[in-house]
Amino acid sequence: MAALDLDFSGAIDRMEWIEYNVECDQHTGKMVPSKGTSTFFRKIDASYQNNRTVLSNKLRQQITEQATKAIQFAFDSSMEDADRIIMQSVIKDVAIEVVSELDPHNHGVIKMADVIAFQHQIDFKVKKLVDYSVEIVKCEIKEHQLKHQVTLDFQEMEGNGGDAMMRNKAKHHHKRR
Repeated sequence: MAALDLDFSGAIDRMEWIEYNVECDQHTGKMVPSKGTSTFFRKIDASYQNNRTVLSNKLRQQITEQATKAIQFAFDSSMEDADRIIMQSVIKDVAIEVVSELDPHNHGVIKMADVIAFQHQIDFKVKKLVDYSVEIVKCEIKEHQLKHQVTLDFQEMEGNGGDAMMRNKAKHHHKRR
């Protein structure tokens, strides 16, 4: 460290640190980090990237939030309250499933590298949730159409022997075209 202390003050200040760790690029005339410093920081960055972790609860929360955003269109459409509750439960189950696969021993901490490696499976599961929610919405739209399509006039049916029902179906069939 004494070699770095150019003004012999007993402390290394910012300029002394910069002078030690940069060199002048002859082609551009700019100051660039020395090769030793660049290598050192790359090793630190690689070590940091490999040793980063995420808490299991945070990952579960993040997956839940992202999956909920992915199917928000279904929540905003004609999805009934019971189906919303079911979908929220399924989303939580998927998040718990992913976390339990990444943290089988329930340590509460998962390496970020494992999460990144598992990203494809997470995306696949969220896509399946989106597909499932689309199917639910389609079913509810069909149910909604059936409820509103059949409007019967029972008095007219009694008088005409069922002709009203046939006219009602024909009207709706004609409107669709």
